[in-house]
Amino acid sequence: MIRYFLALIFILVVAISTWLLYLYSQIRADIDMIVNYNPKKTTQFFDKNGKLIANIFDKKHRLYVKYEDIPARVVEALVAIEDTQFFEHMGVNPDAISRAMIKNIKALGYVEGASTL
Repeated sequence: MIRYFLALIFILVVAISTWLLYLYSQIRADIDMIVNYNPKKTTQFFDKNGKLIANIFDKKHRLYVKYEDIPARVVEALVAIEDTQFFEHMGVNPDAISRAMIKNIKALGYVEGASTL
């Protein structure tokens, strides 16, 4: 009886490991894209007095902004939409991870991430 139980546990561990590796392989390209994210920024031209005279950009108008320069209301709005508990956890939300795992298991695929921030 114990032998069958251990065999069942072993089969479950192998099946779950295989499934997790499959899911990882499906999102690996997305992970690489996020980790290596380097968007094109807008090129700005200034005159000799420092006055902006032109912006050149490809498809999107992007400028680098320091966190300190972002208005508090914009940060609050982003957090309210994306992760209301963002300032309460250490960057990893166990509740969101659990919820996403359950939804992904039920869907037998990747349908929800744990957080976007």
